[in-house]
Amino acid sequence: MAADSPVFTLATLPRPETGEKLYAVIGDPVAHSLSPQMHNAAFAALGLASRYLRIRLAPDELEAGVAKMRDYGYAGWNVTVPHKTALFGLVDQTMPFAEQAGAVNTVDVHGELLVGESTDGLGWCAAMEETFGLRLGGQRIVLVGAGGSAQTLALFLAATQRVSLTIVNRTAARAREIAAKIAALGHCGAPGHGAAACAVAESPEEIALALAGADLIVNTTSLGLKADDAAPVTLPADLTGKYAYDLIYNPAETAFLRAAKAAGARTANGLGMLLWQGVFAFEIWHPKLAPADHVKALPAMRRALEAATGQALPSRQASVSQ
Repeated sequence: MAADSPVFTLATLPRPETGEKLYAVIGDPVAHSLSPQMHNAAFAALGLASRYLRIRLAPDELEAGVAKMRDYGYAGWNVTVPHKTALFGLVDQTMPFAEQAGAVNTVDVHGELLVGESTDGLGWCAAMEETFGLRLGGQRIVLVGAGGSAQTLALFLAATQRVSLTIVNRTAARAREIAAKIAALGHCGAPGHGAAACAVAESPEEIALALAGADLIVNTTSLGLKADDAAPVTLPADLTGKYAYDLIYNPAETAFLRAAKAAGARTANGLGMLLWQGVFAFEIWHPKLAPADHVKALPAMRRALEAATGQALPSRQASVSQ
């Protein structure tokens, strides 16, 4: 799905041209990333002298790559797997959502300082509202998986939404680690904002009960990226009136989403989250743009993702803000 734009490496990292601002996505791999299409479309729509690149950095190249990007004067970059946690330790300052998640997906360069933030939680909440018209407060949510994405969403939800949260994972110990982090932050059972309940479903009976009682089930695992991947959990036979969301957007419909749809759930893939986390990153990088310019950027980014994937995105404005 990604365009034939080059993938740069530590050795081939370009410098900005005169008058140009450079942005990038860094990770390993990055050839599949649709972020360049999305952000370059926004730059073009606003007539900005900016360019967004793909840069593949292996884990053992990350520190040198960040130093080189800083030295070359990059204006900012996004971070994808497997570097989000490692980047947290390489920036000079962290913003609240990054601090909460212990991970960074967006770096903004402020003079000599690298400032890290995480827009994944905000982007996911905006996608839920835009795609389903769903406000998360009061919902019973099951996160399937306990990797980095699950941790980011769990900590974001626990800190900002009054939800009942259950984590399901093949390795229960990892799920318990996330639940312990939520508890250590004092978010579980706290008045006002904060998860009303945080639980880990371990036994088959507990998992079945949690899935049957959920309002929203979210697959955060990588199961579904391959055509022959099975769904990560066995879903209830009847999910009428419920919601299922998969962070994967390629393929457009995973085995998890097919099973949820067959059971009567409303379903969506992760393309909306990709859009909105990118929108929030764009806003971090361009705080002085007029509101009218941000209004132009969003449809340009949306159209670029639709053209790259052949998928249609909802166009109802989400109200989630930083």
